[in-house]
Amino acid sequence: MAKLTTIWRKASANLPGRERTSLLATKQVLNKRQGLMFIAIFAIGGISLLIATRAATLPVAFEPETGVLAAGATSVANANASGGRVLAFAGAATPTPTPAPASISMLNPLIYGTGIGYDTKANIPIGESGQKMAIRFKSTTTSALNSVKFVQRGNNGNYYSLGSGGTTTLTVQADDGSGHPNGTALATTSYTCPSNPSSNWETYAAPAFSSPATLTAGKIYYIVFTNPSTSNWISVNSVYAYNSVTPRQPIFSDAEFGVMYTTGAWGGINQGYTPVVDLAYANGTHAGQAYYEAMIDKFGTISGGGMVREVFTVSGGNRTIQKAGLRVRRGSGSSPLVLTLETSGGSVLATASSSNSTSISATSPGGDNGGSVWATVTFSAPITLTNGTSYSLRASAASGTTYYSHPIRSGTPPGFLTGQDFNSYSFRDGSGSGGGGQYTTGSGWSALYAYAPQDLQFYLSQ
Repeated sequence: MAKLTTIWRKASANLPGRERTSLLATKQVLNKRQGLMFIAIFAIGGISLLIATRAATLPVAFEPETGVLAAGATSVANANASGGRVLAFAGAATPTPTPAPASISMLNPLIYGTGIGYDTKANIPIGESGQKMAIRFKSTTTSALNSVKFVQRGNNGNYYSLGSGGTTTLTVQADDGSGHPNGTALATTSYTCPSNPSSNWETYAAPAFSSPATLTAGKIYYIVFTNPSTSNWISVNSVYAYNSVTPRQPIFSDAEFGVMYTTGAWGGINQGYTPVVDLAYANGTHAGQAYYEAMIDKFGTISGGGMVREVFTVSGGNRTIQKAGLRVRRGSGSSPLVLTLETSGGSVLATASSSNSTSISATSPGGDNGGSVWATVTFSAPITLTNGTSYSLRASAASGTTYYSHPIRSGTPPGFLTGQDFNSYSFRDGSGSGGGGQYTTGSGWSALYAYAPQDLQFYLSQ
């Protein structure tokens, strides 16, 4: 790994504890990524610093999502209202892992639940030093691709954007046979930033193609984002999991859905990143994924009488499952996480202890510092979930041991903010006030967040 040269422009000792902790966590991430080179981290609570190398790939910034947004807003301004914005970075790609079972959909047919796990948003600047980005996807239908909805991100002069914001060009490209865009535009559209204020903002435009390309079901394509200007640009937001695994997300095949970015020749998919995108086809099909809010400060505590659960009503036919997973972080103690599948009336259908939960490194909840891992169990026998019937997956642990789990939120109808609706994938079966994610401290259950649909990071599988 190339030797990192670190230039501190202001003393990091002046940073508040949370930001300083996040920087140390970032340094640990750097030290563990072999053969990678990185560049740039700055702007935390007015303190700026720079980490530079000779990397060809520019950094991205990770964003803790701790602000509460007002219903009816049309964009996000100063979304992280309760703390400084922590910037970090990620490096080059890792090899493409083994895909999930093949399907005309990009979704793994063996997974039921959100099947998505992440810790933060991660912006990728488009245009700075010539950086470009691509979303790899498998076409789920044979139809013209009409538009692409994605998350536009900015804060003029604060790494998320610069100048006027400029114009970002989107092209549809086929695969070159080696896992990269082939360089030939099948269709082209663009997004011109209407304004670029020096405060945190997000918008959710869906640029349409004037001459859409007809894509073929089952083939790999790319949405390539470019901007020739190095002084007028914005970022594209994805979501990011610090403790990335294979597959990157249980619900998706790594070979069929992912993000890559570079200032030079294309490499592979960047591990840890998951696109936030709605691919809208002329025949009414939508593909991609809609989860984008990492509600890290809305965590539930799992210890003794404290528990969390996902409440859901099965749709799409009966489902037979025998395994379950819940993304958690461990706070303290050595007892295993226990996952229990129950009917809506509280009758236990199956329960099992997670063998990997006690090996999760202990971390504190609520911060943008990673720590969450998929804790998994296998029940003693298969269980059939009946279409139209409600169930819950409940997580518990013995007193003296503490785990935490935070929910995630999508931009799907009914949507939280005007213009933020994504019709691409999210788990639609979560039920209950505020969505499927709930918690208890020992008496009654409440939504982890009551003001918009949200779900735990969980799945059930065969």
